[in-house]
Amino acid sequence: MWTTRLIQRSVRLFRSPMPWNNVQSWPKVFSTSTFSLKEEERKGRTFYPDDRIKNMEDFERLATPEEKKHMEMIKAEFYQLCSRGNFQDIDLTEMQWLKHMNYETKATRVRHLKRILRKALIQARKELVGQKERGPLVYTESRRFFRDIFSFTENQIIQSRLAQAMMLEDPIFMDLGFADKLDYDEIEDVVNQLMITFGLIRESAISTESTLNIIFCNATPSPEENPIIRRLMKNVPDLTVGDLLVTVTEKSYLDLYPKKDLVYLSPDAKEYYHPDDGIPIIGAIVDRRTMTKLSYGKGHSQKLRIRRLPIDLVDTIYGNKSLALNHVVDYLHRLQITWDPEQAKEALPKRKLKEKFPRKRK
Repeated sequence: MWTTRLIQRSVRLFRSPMPWNNVQSWPKVFSTSTFSLKEEERKGRTFYPDDRIKNMEDFERLATPEEKKHMEMIKAEFYQLCSRGNFQDIDLTEMQWLKHMNYETKATRVRHLKRILRKALIQARKELVGQKERGPLVYTESRRFFRDIFSFTENQIIQSRLAQAMMLEDPIFMDLGFADKLDYDEIEDVVNQLMITFGLIRESAISTESTLNIIFCNATPSPEENPIIRRLMKNVPDLTVGDLLVTVTEKSYLDLYPKKDLVYLSPDAKEYYHPDDGIPIIGAIVDRRTMTKLSYGKGHSQKLRIRRLPIDLVDTIYGNKSLALNHVVDYLHRLQITWDPEQAKEALPKRKLKEKFPRKRK
C-alpha cells in the first residue's frame, strides 16, 4: 500500500507542465474520471498544555504514570543530545517541556529542539545588534502619546475597511474541517501560516485596493474549541475570537452560499481557477505527510466544482505544486484584482519560480 502511494505521489510531483502556447486564453482540461475517496481516519490527540494540565505543577499532580514515564524518557534523550554538543546552549522552560511532550518520535523532537535553538539565536542576535547600533529605545511622554494615537487611528481604519469588505467584497473561505486529521506539528504550521495571513489582511485594509474578506468555516465543535483556533489563541494570549480579522463560524460554506457559487481549490484538480468561477474555498491543511487529495476528495464528495490555481500557466513551477495558506490567499487576492496570472505570480515564493530561458554564461 505504501509503495503504491509513493509511486502515485512521485508521478504527481514530477510530471512536467503542459506547454500552453496562448497564455491569455485560460485553457481548461475536463476530466470524466471519477475519484473514490479513501481518507485516512485519524483522530486528534490531546495536546499539552491543555485545559487539564497547564503547567509542570499540574503535570506532576494530574499526569498518569505513563505520561510521567514518557517525560522522563524525553528528558533523558535531551540530556544525551546535550552531552553530544548539539543543544547544550538552550534551556527548556516548563511550557517548552510540555510542548515537547506532543512530539511522538525522536526525529520530530529533534526538529522541535532545532526550532527552539534557532529562535534563541535569532533573538540573541537581535538584542546584540540593538545594543550596538540603536541603543536602548526610550519613549518620551509626547512620543508615546502620538504613537498611541497613531495605533488607535490605524486600528479604527482597519476595522472600518473590514466591515465594508464583509458587506461588499466576495469572501474567501478557509475550511477548518480538517483539524482532527492533523498532528501537532501540522497544526503549528497551519497556525503560523494563518498569523502571516492576518498580516496580509491588515495590509489590504490600509491599501488602495480591495480589502480581504476571509471566513473561517467548519470551526467545529465550536470556534473556541477548534484545535486550530485554540492554538491561535495560545500563541496570542490576549486574543479572542471577536478580535480576529476574520469571521469565524462553525457553519459550513454550504450553509452560507449555494453550491453553484462555490469552488473548492485543490492542486490535484484538472481545471484552472478563474475569478468568475465562483467563491474559492481553501482547505486548512499542510502537505507534510502522504495525506494526498484531501481537499480534492472533500470537494468531490460534496459535488462541488474543483479547480487549481493557474500558478503554472505562465511559468514553470519547480517542486511541489502545493502552497502555504498565506501564499494561496495572497495569490487569490492579486488574481481577483488583476485577473492576470502573470501579475498574480508575484505572490509565489521565489523558490517555486525559475527563469524559463536562463541567460547563457559568457
